[in-house]
Amino acid sequence: MHLQFPPPRPIWLLACVLLVACGTTPEAVKCQLAPGDPRIEAVETKCDGVDNDCDGIIDRLMPVEANLCQTDAKGACATGYAACVDGTRACLAPPPVAETLNGIDDDCNGLADDVTFTAAPLRARVVLPWYLWSESPGLSNALVENLEHVGIPYTAAPPPPDSDQQADWNQAFQELDGHSLVIMPGYLEAGIVSPDQLQKLTAFVNNGGVLLWTKLIGPDDGADPVEAAPLQAVLALGGVQRSVKHVDGTRLRITADVPAALYLDAPEERDITLSNDIKKSPLEVFSYDLDPASGAHAFAHAFNGDQDLGAVMVRRQVGKGAVYTLGIDLLDYLPTRCYLNCFDPGFDVLAMLLRGVYREATGGHSAVKHTVPGVQSSVLMLTHDVDAPDADNDGEWGAAGAAQMAAMEKSLGVKGSYMVTTDYVTGYFTPTIVTRLCSLGMCPQGGHSVQHFSFNPMPLGDCTVSKANYDPKHPTVCGEVVVNLKWLNALLPDTPIRAWRTPYLSQNPHLFDVLSAQGIVYDSSFATGDLRTGFPVSMARYPYLQDLFHGNPIVTFPIQDEDGQGGFNADGSTSRKELQTTTWPLFRGNWVYALLRNLGNNAWNVMLVHPSYGLGVGPANLKVKIAAVKEFVKIAQKQDVLIEQMDALGDFWRGRDGVKLTARVDPSAGYTGTLEVGKAEAPHFSLEFGDNITKFDCEGAGPTTIRGGRVVFTNPLPAGKTFAFTAQVK
Repeated sequence: MHLQFPPPRPIWLLACVLLVACGTTPEAVKCQLAPGDPRIEAVETKCDGVDNDCDGIIDRLMPVEANLCQTDAKGACATGYAACVDGTRACLAPPPVAETLNGIDDDCNGLADDVTFTAAPLRARVVLPWYLWSESPGLSNALVENLEHVGIPYTAAPPPPDSDQQADWNQAFQELDGHSLVIMPGYLEAGIVSPDQLQKLTAFVNNGGVLLWTKLIGPDDGADPVEAAPLQAVLALGGVQRSVKHVDGTRLRITADVPAALYLDAPEERDITLSNDIKKSPLEVFSYDLDPASGAHAFAHAFNGDQDLGAVMVRRQVGKGAVYTLGIDLLDYLPTRCYLNCFDPGFDVLAMLLRGVYREATGGHSAVKHTVPGVQSSVLMLTHDVDAPDADNDGEWGAAGAAQMAAMEKSLGVKGSYMVTTDYVTGYFTPTIVTRLCSLGMCPQGGHSVQHFSFNPMPLGDCTVSKANYDPKHPTVCGEVVVNLKWLNALLPDTPIRAWRTPYLSQNPHLFDVLSAQGIVYDSSFATGDLRTGFPVSMARYPYLQDLFHGNPIVTFPIQDEDGQGGFNADGSTSRKELQTTTWPLFRGNWVYALLRNLGNNAWNVMLVHPSYGLGVGPANLKVKIAAVKEFVKIAQKQDVLIEQMDALGDFWRGRDGVKLTARVDPSAGYTGTLEVGKAEAPHFSLEFGDNITKFDCEGAGPTTIRGGRVVFTNPLPAGKTFAFTAQVK
């Protein structure tokens, strides 16, 4: 990293980028155990308060073969991965779920593929109470972003401007039969669900649908029995009798003994920090008293320290379906475990829960937009900021660092994304590095500013600027963006620059307006600690940070892994520690753990490694970094992970986002449905079905590749076209 101008972090970022408490600062990893100690392990398997594998992290068990564990159950429920839970080794195995045709005993009854098909629509309906359209308009977009992340088809149309929003709420209850899952975010206030609407919900669930509603509240202690009766009837559908409000919850614990929790298979997804300081940041949650006669079952409790505040997530079987009552909005909580080089599912906990609820609602015979432009289960994006003299130039370190990194990636058959700083002020930028990288197959490239300043604060400036009239002594957002991009586009006239990363991941309220005007459609200027997700994020829809995003049509890819940890302090000093020989065991462990956990979620890993030797280390460290990336790529290649460049992956995600999926399942016909392509073509579009597919037909869409339940289209799906498909399972 080019560290000539150490900036402050943006004030809105979580402070954990600077704190050791957000993750172990990678000093030299010193093993607690003496050579020959019998507790030393190649892969940590014990929960004994000791760093058995000497990677700098105590009692973190990798989800790998060494930690496979067995339960007393049958089928898929018999095997899981061990994790350390409250200092004790626990076997995190999946719960029994509906059986599908996949060669697995999903329902854990000892028989694989003993499937019962029922005709059903495979779609979710978001039903937002009318008052939330004015009080919390971003709530719908947040849910849609979650649904889009995991590819669940949905209906969530906001009411037209100036319409009767209560009429829209009423209309939703007339459309229940066209859906298998209903998501009703709260607060759900007393009387909002009328007796007629409650009757429709009850019939929907009895017939096999699943209802998930959040923050269902009431009645208050001492409420008039007559006034409370309608709300009691609503509560009764969820199997609860009353709610109790809490603002002192510090922790949420989820068990995996219900179908909705199928994909919550990591300890970080089952034990969630609600507040680091309840005096400064209290979070409102509701616990529920269960009706013992209803058969309702609590699968999550809130805690204040070790004090159990009560059940906050409840499932009740109703006829052929189920009702999930959640006393917490999983989009609400802010604390993060870490910023970079770690796994923190954050925002994705709700996405995984919705994925499990949707699977249950469809009887396992689900259809979703797959998260990968291929049959693989996850994505790894290798990115490199070319922003230091040794990255651009040959020297005592050998060939230019960016060229060395690119040559290594080419040798492994993968491509990295290179974000280039054009610093002509200090004179280190060498324009030939751009064409040199292209000759190694690393085109297209992205922008990374002129001088690698912090953009916070920085004035907007004049966006008609050019290199000839830009005064670099007085940097502006327009100057740093426009001059950089114009130069790169001139050097690469056949490959337009469409991607960007801001130096230091610093932000500015003008930045994304300027980037969008310059044709940038892909960004990677945030860490997972900023956006709390392992999936790409649509700036146009994401309801948070809109003071920065301004609804721009840009997709941003949060960074999971980096070659340093720490940041800049208020006095200008730095706590950054570089990836080097002594710290590699810790970085390697963090990278691999995040890779494997995101693999389980079908999420993405975005890696940033600077092709330069780094801060506080010598030129020989460049080869250490390149060797580290090489080892990690080889690990990823042995997993079910696709490695591709930012532009290609961005084109896939942008096209995927615009595709509207409609599907049904039928006992005789299998899956049928349509794909309505949006304004952008959809390259390498992929579907994932709950059952293994034996034959797939989609007239006019070209050839496809099938693996198990995944289907990938070879040709891009043209913008604005609609295709009908059938997918046979027998």
